[in-house]
Amino acid sequence: LLTLLVPGVLLQCQPRDYGKGSVVCVCDTTQCDFIGVVRPEQPGVIAVYESSKAGKRFDKTTLSFNEPANPDGNADAMSVVIDSSKKYQSIFGFGGAFTDAAGINIQSLPEQLQEGVLKSYYSDEGLSYNMGRVPMASCDFSVRQYTYNDAPGYLNMANFALAAEDFS
Repeated sequence: LLTLLVPGVLLQCQPRDYGKGSVVCVCDTTQCDFIGVVRPEQPGVIAVYESSKAGKRFDKTTLSFNEPANPDGNADAMSVVIDSSKKYQSIFGFGGAFTDAAGINIQSLPEQLQEGVLKSYYSDEGLSYNMGRVPMASCDFSVRQYTYNDAPGYLNMANFALAAEDFS
């Protein structure tokens, strides 16, 4: 448990192969892997994080914009030009959905692991999510279909009620 809660402790993936052609990282009450705090690189350098079917999980490499765009003479190499004076959109953050299915699954875990799972998404050592979407009533991952006001005369909201999933 201590390793789940100590900031700055970076743990590597505990790979498990289920025989389906890829591996997953095990997160249990003894260990979860975290990407770690992502810090800005030096000017002209970018960090690339790679995960793959073969087992790479957030493997970090750095690339320099000062290196030649086509170092091996490959005619298929690509150049990217970034004009930082033009901005097309703003990003307020990144996040996920708090569906009833996610809640049911997280709640089924031991308490220490619940904290580890949330930390892996919403902490600086994890993915640094800062937003969450809460769907209204059921969604595509729900264990059943339901609404909050599924009755005749629904426009006056006389039958509006939260579902059992909202309380557990």
